[in-house]
Amino acid sequence: MKTDILKAGRRYFPLLLFVGFSFFIPAGIATGQSAGAIIVKAGVFRSDIGPVMIGLYKDPKKFKLKTGPYAVGIADIIDGRIELAFEEIPYGVYALKFYHDRNENSRIDDNIFGFPTEQFGFSNNACATWGHPGFDKAKFTLDRAELVLEIKVQG
Repeated sequence: MKTDILKAGRRYFPLLLFVGFSFFIPAGIATGQSAGAIIVKAGVFRSDIGPVMIGLYKDPKKFKLKTGPYAVGIADIIDGRIELAFEEIPYGVYALKFYHDRNENSRIDDNIFGFPTEQFGFSNNACATWGHPGFDKAKFTLDRAELVLEIKVQG
């Protein structure tokens, strides 16, 4: 009888050890979590009229070409600020850009010199001094359950 208990103990010891140590593993690792939320906060906008169009990009070429965002969001401006959450985004490297579509024509307007007349912004607060900043200047890494991006409005 004693030998049976010892055999059973040896047999289940690795399982008990695994279960015991699994309580020390962080929740994200234990569940195999590989997606998170990107919370976008931006301000200060000159007007609350019209939506803010937000594009989240994973592909550097598409970011530069201004086509094919990975995800799109639309935020209403309240008291000169926006806040929007992109949920269930796989961990990885991204870049984000937005513009205030004040006249709601679904594009960013510019003047005769090609400078935007509507406000805009980029992740990492990348500057658009002489054109659209590259993906490398605006990129960030989502590697946790929630990432908050505070972006200054330009223009």
